[in-house]
Order: sequence, then structure tokens, then C-alpha cells
Amino acid sequence: MGSRSVVITGASRGIGLALTRVFADHGHRVFALVRKPDAQPIREVIRSYPEQIIAIKVDVRDAESVAIAAQQVAPHAPDGIDIVVNNAGILLSREVMEPRKFAIEELHRTIDTNTVGPLRVVQAFLDLLEKRVASIAAHENAWRPRVVNVSSVMGSVASVSERRNYSYSVSKAALNMLTRIIAFDLKELGIDAFLVHPGWVRTEMGGPAAHFSEEESANGLYRQILGWTSGDAEFIDFRGSALTW
Repeated sequence: MGSRSVVITGASRGIGLALTRVFADHGHRVFALVRKPDAQPIREVIRSYPEQIIAIKVDVRDAESVAIAAQQVAPHAPDGIDIVVNNAGILLSREVMEPRKFAIEELHRTIDTNTVGPLRVVQAFLDLLEKRVASIAAHENAWRPRVVNVSSVMGSVASVSERRNYSYSVSKAALNMLTRIIAFDLKELGIDAFLVHPGWVRTEMGGPAAHFSEEESANGLYRQILGWTSGDAEFIDFRGSALTW
């Protein structure tokens, strides 16, 4: 498999940063979309892979910011891009509140980032994905450009068996539905779309008690992102196991 051009959001820390490193280490070109391009963690990774990573400032809650990011990527990707990984996400509170005390504004902000944000990114980068479809159509029919949305088992309606954080779970459930719907439209354009669950990872969001390291998750995600083909389960974890919706 040749080198791919990959857009990864939320690449300044955690799983996004680890995934950026894994893709670069395997020789791929990464456009790391971050809120702070000068943040030390992403700068350190870029120093290790200066020819393969470009950091671009973006706020996925701002449509204009996302559109500008796509415009900045375009000159570096004359044949289009192969993969968009919507990884950026927030968890504002770990508290499971009772309904009377739930902060509605927290739900608005979380959905804007975790659900609407990925849609903004897809809209902005769709032209570059389509451009890639056109450039590979004649000789690489078995592998298609793809949109990969990072979700969570916390968004699985079928697996709810106890109280959960409202905002995060609702936002990921909505992202699951968004991905399921948009996959039909993108398929007609020659583009795949599916969901991945990174596992419970020891990041700032996941906390120190989580089961997996950033590297374990990122390496597994790398294999699933590149290896997925039409007909595979559309919601999988980083090990390739199918998940319930």
C-alpha cells in the first residue's frame, strides 16, 4: 500500500496526536488539524517527521475556520486526500447529573463539537476527497477514500445498562446516526464512511484508570482505518470487533 494523505482533527494531544505519529511513522502525509499549532506536543512530533506532518489551525465549531483549513491543505494535496479522521471531541464533565440539574448549555457545546464539528469537516474537505476518487479510479478500485469518525461505546443505545453522562453519550449517539446516514451519500461519490471506537484510553479525557495506552489504541486504529473495506461492520473498535449501535 502506498503513501496516503490523511487529515486528522484534534491532533494536538491524546489519541489524535498518537495517531498522527503512527501515520507519519508509516510514511504517510498527515495534515494535523489543531487549535494550537504551536503547542509543544505537536511541535515535538513534527520535529521527528518534518517532511510528513503539517499542522494547521482549526476550530471545528467554526465553519469558516474549517473552510480555511481545507483551503490551506489543498495546495499540498494536488491529487486530493485519502482519509479524513474526525477525532476532535470534548467531555466537559464526568458527573452524571440528575435531570433537574443537567446543564443544557453543556449539551449544546458538546454536540456542536462532537457531532456538528465532524459534519463541518466533511463538508469542507469533500471536494478534496472527490478529487482523490477521480485520481485513483482507473487503477485502485479495491481501496476507496474514506471518512472515519471517532465515536465511542458511550454512544451505543443498545448497550445502555446504567446512568451515563448526558452530553457525551448523546453527542456520540448523534454522531453514529450522522455517519450512518451520510455513508449512503458518500458511497455514491466513491467514498466510504464508518465509525471507530478507540477503546478506553489513558488520555486526559479517559483518565489514568483506563485500560489502554495511547499507542495501543492508535496502532489498532491505524490498522482498522487502512484495512476497512465496503461490507465490513460500520461501527468497530480499534481491534476490529463489530459494535452494537
